Amino acid sequence: MGREVGGISLTEAAKYLRRDLSTIPLAVKRVEDELARDSGRRSRLERLCTHLRQGRRRNYQISKA
Repeated sequence: MGREVGGISLTEAAKYLRRDLSTIPLAVKRVEDELARDSGRRSRLERLCTHLRQGRRRNYQISKA
């Protein structure tokens, strides 16, 4: 999700998570395999990515001056 939505590189993810770079691709593969098996989890993640791409909705309040 970080790569897809935020454009975060694996190196940046490893640094942020304080993990060795070699462990990140293994974790990504594990998550991808899990998403391939679990359609419910995949659809929830897709909805989350969609909301993140759209950004926060702004609530405007119009009042008379």
